Amino acid sequence: KVTVNPGVSIEVKDVVVCLNETATLTATGCVGGTISWSNGSTGNSISVPSTTAGTYSYTATCKVTLNGKECSATGTGKVTVNPGVSIEVKDVVVCLNETATLTATGCTGGTISWTGG
Repeated sequence: KVTVNPGVSIEVKDVVVCLNETATLTATGCVGGTISWSNGSTGNSISVPSTTAGTYSYTATCKVTLNGKECSATGTGKVTVNPGVSIEVKDVVVCLNETATLTATGCTGGTISWTGG
């Protein structure tokens, strides 16, 4: 008698975050098994800090025991950390009834919104 266990599958979707945000990767599809991650964590999701810009890969391994046989599958998710954005606005001193102009620098390719009053 040959017993063929059903296939084991796991999926991890890629995540993009900004610098200094926390990235959360979630593994799905591992039914009735346990998940371990390449960074030593266990469970369906891992949260990793994004302290350096770049792309990082984390592999999840699903292990399921069926009919006395352990079957496994892996899935890899990437965390892409975008570089930090910095903006600078210098203070301005004017006399009464003059117009003050504030200038923001350092925001390349983005949109600047002003608040205050």
